Amino acid sequence: MIDDNLLPWPQAVDRALTSFRCGTVIESPPLAYHAVGRYALWSASTQVEGLDELELVDLADPDRPPFGIITTETCDLIEEDRDHKLRPWFQVSPVIDLAHLDDQVKSSIENLRSTYLCRLTGPRFADGFYVADLRISIPLEKSALVGRVAIIGFASAEEERAFAIQVGEMSTRPVWPNSVQQIIVGELKQYFRKKSRRTALRALMPLELRLAVTGSDSAPIVALLVYLDRTEEADARLLFEPYWKSLEVSAVAAGLTLMPIRYGDDMSFSSGDLRSSSTLRLPS
Repeated sequence: MIDDNLLPWPQAVDRALTSFRCGTVIESPPLAYHAVGRYALWSASTQVEGLDELELVDLADPDRPPFGIITTETCDLIEEDRDHKLRPWFQVSPVIDLAHLDDQVKSSIENLRSTYLCRLTGPRFADGFYVADLRISIPLEKSALVGRVAIIGFASAEEERAFAIQVGEMSTRPVWPNSVQQIIVGELKQYFRKKSRRTALRALMPLELRLAVTGSDSAPIVALLVYLDRTEEADARLLFEPYWKSLEVSAVAAGLTLMPIRYGDDMSFSSGDLRSSSTLRLPS
């Protein structure tokens, strides 16, 4: 259906796209979605005319977010290597000012602990606490970028890459068994809730935790991989071995098998280790 209705792209669209990439911001994007009013989950959904039908919810200008950030991968956005373009749409998530949040929540967002919120650091967003909310992504045709100004979302290429990774993780988050989610992930947050452990964790940065889950849903086999970068293995062991040991009783009761923690860097782990494991977000 889509391919049969593709039109030749105007040159104005191709020229406009050269100014945009994943992480670029635009002003005043639309915010629209469909909902059934009788079972509304968000206040705007209660305003639809037909309560029992699937209706379009299209926020009026005063209620729309002031900015939107492009979440489509840059290569898919521009399609510069294709003579015949195949992707006429791109995705935008709302950007809002959350300056009212308390400092602890802001710190969590700034340290990339939120799965769906990301602070913008570009010059336009220096005043306030502007955050991209990845819980909703709005499709726009690329023609919407003609005549629009591209606003820098992040102050550095590193931050822009981190945002692209976070966007990717939203669509590739692993589906772990409930027992893994509750025991391994849930207890990780509880374990590091103690202030001294949080301080020790920050001192070990940068590192990455990855979780490899094999076996069946009823009897998962779980391995924790600790990627080290300029971090001493001995220091990491002091922090993570007690956490892993603290899970033994609840893991056995839930049918989990915990493998010994593996420590190493990019040279120690194989590409297979990377493919078979998923990032386990560190708690704030």
